[in-house]
Amino acid sequence: MTHLAKWFNQIELTDIDSFQILRRTFENHYQNIINFFDNRSTNAAAESFHAKVKDFRRQFRGIKMIGHSVLFGHPFRFYPDTF
Repeated sequence: MTHLAKWFNQIELTDIDSFQILRRTFENHYQNIINFFDNRSTNAAAESFHAKVKDFRRQFRGIKMIGHSVLFGHPFRFYPDTF
């Protein structure tokens, strides 16, 4: 039995809420945690992309897009938000 499994067994016997919350968190995310230690893979690339998207959106606050999308053959026209 692994050290983590022994720890879970000991935690189940306690009445400390903080440990119970931590135990449930481990149980809910067990596969992702093990995947990191087995493959050293994380979702850092997805998080980085998400941060870039949020930064892009932050830069263009206050600008309205008027017109149709590129899918319909018309380019976006950007106007300052002065309306």
